[in-house]
Amino acid sequence: EGEEPLRIAIAAFLYKFHHLEVNPSQVVVSCNKADILFKLLLLDEFKNPKSSLHGLLQLAEKSISPRKIKPCIAVPQGFHSSLTDVFSAASIKTTEIPFDSKESIAALLEKSGATSAFIVEYVPDAEIWDLYNENRDSKQKKQEILEWAAKEDFRYIIEYDTSTEISGSDFVYSQDFNGKCIYIENFSNLISKSINTTAAILPKKILESYKNQYQKFGCPLSILSQMSIADFLIKDKLINYLSSIEQI
Repeated sequence: EGEEPLRIAIAAFLYKFHHLEVNPSQVVVSCNKADILFKLLLLDEFKNPKSSLHGLLQLAEKSISPRKIKPCIAVPQGFHSSLTDVFSAASIKTTEIPFDSKESIAALLEKSGATSAFIVEYVPDAEIWDLYNENRDSKQKKQEILEWAAKEDFRYIIEYDTSTEISGSDFVYSQDFNGKCIYIENFSNLISKSINTTAAILPKKILESYKNQYQKFGCPLSILSQMSIADFLIKDKLINYLSSIEQI
């Protein structure tokens, strides 16, 4: 899951970068975005989603065959990335959703039959910023996605951040108070493709499953690499670099 100094450094960086409040104990580190996404998709929460029933419904479920829920991840319409192959490799079906639609996102997700959603965060170009806000009403739609996820125990949101601007953008993760959102930051987007470091912030339930399944494997990054990246973050070298780029 990564050495503690690196997890602390990542948590501190994300606060400065996007004003995200992160508990270092919930940070897991991997060598790239595909590796960490694939590991997440193999967890029972995504591979074998189950609805938790209570009371009389729970007793009824024990007496009959439990409802089989087929895993399906909602992805942005037109989404094309190397990550697309990761869903296929994990044998999880995807369905495209127009997240920028004026329609109710919650309704579209319900209709799709998705068990979880994968969303991509980015800061649009200044030229289309007004159009983006007008059409998307970003904050409201993100709240809709969270409300959709909260309706079923097996629903989760994977938020992949590709933005490179220092901002307090309204991320789904920052609005999640029910442990439904997984936030992924790929540092190669911010520095260089040669920096193969990706961090994920996991809700406590997902974190427990992740540790149980992968605790024997350790972090794929060497300790030397982890300490070098931690030093780079703690000394604010990355945040200063990003600030200088924005000022150009």
